[in-house]
Amino acid sequence: MSTYLARIEHVNEFYNIRPVMEMLDGGFVEVEESKFGQYGTITIAAIYGQYSESPFIQDDKYVMFNLDDNELASLETTYSGYRIKAADYIARSKSLDSYRIREVIDIPSEYDFNDYSEWKKELITDIMPPITSVVYLSNSSQIIGPFCWKEVSGNGYRFLPYAEGEEAYLVNSYNIKDFEEPIYEFDAAKRPSDLYYERERYILLASSLPQVSAKIDCIDDEALKDLAIKILSTSAETRKAQKEIKNAVMGLTNLDLTEERKQRLVSMFKNEEITDQMMSTIPSVILENKDSMEKIAEAILKNSNYSEKIYSLVKEQGGFANIISKLESEKKEKQVELADLQRKVDETKEQVSSEQEVDNEKVQQLVAENKNLKDKISEYGHYELLQNKVAELKDKKDGLEGEYNQLLKMKESVANDIEKKVSEAYTNLAFDGALSSMMMEEAAKFEKNRKNEKIARIIATKDNVKNISTIENPEELVDFVWQELNVKANRNISKNDVANIMLCLSQGFLSILAGEPGSGKTSLVSLIAQILGLNNLHHNRYEEIAVEKGWTSRRDFIGYYNPLTKTFDAANKGMLNALEIMRAESRENIKDFPYLILLDEANLSQMEHYWADFMSLCDFDKKRREISLGEDYTYPIPDTLRFVATINLDHTTEILSPRLIDRAWIIKLQASDVLIDELTEVDALEEYPLVTFDCFGKLNDSRQWLSQSLDIAIVEKFNRVRTCFQEIGINFSPRIIGMIKRYCLASKSIMDLQENVYAALDYAVAQKILPLINGYGEMYAEFLQKLLLECDQNTMPRCYEVIQAILRKGNLNMQYYQFFAR
Repeated sequence: MSTYLARIEHVNEFYNIRPVMEMLDGGFVEVEESKFGQYGTITIAAIYGQYSESPFIQDDKYVMFNLDDNELASLETTYSGYRIKAADYIARSKSLDSYRIREVIDIPSEYDFNDYSEWKKELITDIMPPITSVVYLSNSSQIIGPFCWKEVSGNGYRFLPYAEGEEAYLVNSYNIKDFEEPIYEFDAAKRPSDLYYERERYILLASSLPQVSAKIDCIDDEALKDLAIKILSTSAETRKAQKEIKNAVMGLTNLDLTEERKQRLVSMFKNEEITDQMMSTIPSVILENKDSMEKIAEAILKNSNYSEKIYSLVKEQGGFANIISKLESEKKEKQVELADLQRKVDETKEQVSSEQEVDNEKVQQLVAENKNLKDKISEYGHYELLQNKVAELKDKKDGLEGEYNQLLKMKESVANDIEKKVSEAYTNLAFDGALSSMMMEEAAKFEKNRKNEKIARIIATKDNVKNISTIENPEELVDFVWQELNVKANRNISKNDVANIMLCLSQGFLSILAGEPGSGKTSLVSLIAQILGLNNLHHNRYEEIAVEKGWTSRRDFIGYYNPLTKTFDAANKGMLNALEIMRAESRENIKDFPYLILLDEANLSQMEHYWADFMSLCDFDKKRREISLGEDYTYPIPDTLRFVATINLDHTTEILSPRLIDRAWIIKLQASDVLIDELTEVDALEEYPLVTFDCFGKLNDSRQWLSQSLDIAIVEKFNRVRTCFQEIGINFSPRIIGMIKRYCLASKSIMDLQENVYAALDYAVAQKILPLINGYGEMYAEFLQKLLLECDQNTMPRCYEVIQAILRKGNLNMQYYQFFAR
């Protein structure tokens, strides 16, 4: 489902929807007007009754609007574009706030964010009406927020902190340099006659905010006074009235007042701005609590800087003088009672001491004798219990021996009877179809349960795998794989090539290694799987499937359900075993380790035929990722599974379809030229620790790099390459654009980009864009020459070599230019 940020425009007597931004991969891209007809809008029809009052149908209203491309084609069309009924439109619309979208409003430079409390009540004019209920404010260096807003008199706005509880009056401050992305801008109006023509609006997603650089306290002096009085009043019951108010303020925790607010209050105390106000508040709150009257009276009688003022205030409160006098009298009575009780305690202690003249040595002797007698009694009781137990066991043994002998006799008799009955029953029931079917079903259930028990024993979890890798981040993982390939496996491969393969494996459900026979595709995949620890002796997570020519469906690739035997007949036991393991892990919600499946020589048969069940599962954000193979043989496909396919570029293989190219990373390998005197045997690699999926999957976790932004030079280079393809009618799908963006963002943590900032884009274009090349003729040759100039040898050497090879082979093949040329 495509989601658009759209503006409602009232033109003459019509209301139109104008999609301006499309939500894609957690961000926004600008919508091409031509997608929605001549004027780039959709007319809302049948606005009557309750729909005419809808808040979603208002001039200059912004909404989030859901509409797929295939649904767009089914809408009613007019001479100028498309038309949708009001009821259908409202059902597809939601507010911007429901997507946590926030508008960023640029305000005049004279308003200093750090002095917000001084101008918070002023009206901000000459700004457009906000389109979200929660906004952020910006100037040349900062963005602060969140704020809610209030329109006053129709020509100005006030902004108040959007905070509650402990964060009341506090807003976040962000450095403007951290907002190169994801702040998105779009036109506030499209026509010169509109009020906000040639003005831009800015939005961001609350979920993608960068790190907070500071906090801004928006509370003014008046609100701070009220807050201090409220805190002191509500906590006065637990404070002593004679304490200095300054000490009371500074003693509050940061949950009550921040240090900055305490200092502001102390400064106001020195100027005697609110002391009287607080002193007048204390009696009315504290003295209402009768449980604290004695403490308050005692505090008033002591010396304090404020005792006279408090005492005078207490006297002014009717009836409190009598209470204080009564408390003082009761206090004296209690002191007399306490002295009397202390005297009685002292007399009791003397009496007890005189009566306790006992011989300590005799007491110890009696205690020892008592303990010895108790031990003997305990041993004798235990002995009697053992004797009784022995007698019981002997009787039981005799009884069991008798039962055993009796059962032996019965066994022989029953065995003879069973043999006779089975022989008779088999003759009568051998041809009973219903009974035969039931027996087959029970046999299938038995076999299935036994298989499930076996699978449960080999599930890999962090608790039962003994040798787990300690590598925790992708950068360490790439360095480790690179070192092992070069040092122990004698594979001369660059670090960026390893980083590229790890990126493709992590971000892509299917990665394809293409090259001439003998270029080391299969061995490279096998080595990487071994270094990642996937071919574990006890918990294998790597399968090699040898594709055969003539495969036409999943029956050849996986197998099929046999209705006669009620079981599944596997074509490749390794593939079916992998599905069984992943289903068992999904039931227990286990995602601890990756699983890798190699399709060796995958294009000996058409992949989109035998691999069709997995074609629609290449997008990881799909809600239900599972395949059904008949009956209850349904297998969920977890995020931990990855496919790698190797293909040869020769006349014996099938070409890849556009659908497959659109979904896969295609990595082209060149055969290495090894001198005969440098060729050495590679020793068998050791068994490596199993790498966790947490580490492997971080390269595909957008939370790790979503706050980053693409370098402007990379964006411009990609757009120029895109223009070259658009000139010959080749457009990139949103899936391809999203894959390239995610690839370039994630590459920053693992690739060496110091010598060439375009290195990641070079890999991405060579593996996602250049495989689209398939054409003939002089015009196509001119397009390739123009593309070659853009992908020059200095900035994009990998693309340069691929395009050169395509041109060279095409010129020798009657100007037929193809990425997969043989």
